[in-house]
Amino acid sequence: MTANPDRSLTAADRLPAPAANHLAFMAAHRGSVEITADSLALEGDEEFFSWWAPLGEDVPIPAGAKTVRVFPFSGNGWPVRLEQAGFKRAGELSYLRAPAAPDGPELPDGVTLTVVDDDGQAREFALTQAAGFAEPGDTPEQTAWWEEDFTRNALRHYARADQTFYLLRSEGEGAAVALALHSHGLTGIYAVATRPAHRGRRYAGLLLAAISAEAHGRGEQLALQTEVGSTAERLYLRSGFTEDFRTPLYVRH
Repeated sequence: MTANPDRSLTAADRLPAPAANHLAFMAAHRGSVEITADSLALEGDEEFFSWWAPLGEDVPIPAGAKTVRVFPFSGNGWPVRLEQAGFKRAGELSYLRAPAAPDGPELPDGVTLTVVDDDGQAREFALTQAAGFAEPGDTPEQTAWWEEDFTRNALRHYARADQTFYLLRSEGEGAAVALALHSHGLTGIYAVATRPAHRGRRYAGLLLAAISAEAHGRGEQLALQTEVGSTAERLYLRSGFTEDFRTPLYVRH
């Protein structure tokens, strides 16, 4: 099947819940996801979002595949097979999970936390997200592209029942954001970003506490993905998350 941003990813029900939740986010915010009997593929809005993943051992590699993600259910022989086909390992995601807690965040003076519920807040969310994810060497064109992409997705999705957009302000300025996506019994945590000028104030922790309280009220666990070996992974593991599985990424040029 192919999923578009306004249709649930029902074919993902046969996948592990953390993978299905992640694919629901990707289908909504990054492109379209196609799931067949033997593979799944993300066709990104831009090529760098795209990847293909096998759902079993004896699956042919598509001739045009440039990026392959290997899941535990893909089978054990894929690393060797991909290297023989000219792919090189280019990263690895860790899928983490944690129980939700009922207590929301205690906000310091001057800090407010809003659930986005109108277009103006959605645009502010998107600009804060873009500033938080910006790299030092980004060109003005790259910055504008991300701002447009994040704005389009925020406006499209903030009113959906399965997504919650959180906007944290400090002294009235958008300082940090995160969004929650609810599917397959999980509250997936995505788009956690803090403006550089506001880092070091534990705003991400406040957002996480708010999402955790929402998840607890819904009877869901928390789930997220992060790069293996990253600072974010270490922080999440220290805060009570445990690893479900990893998915290495392979690329060829």
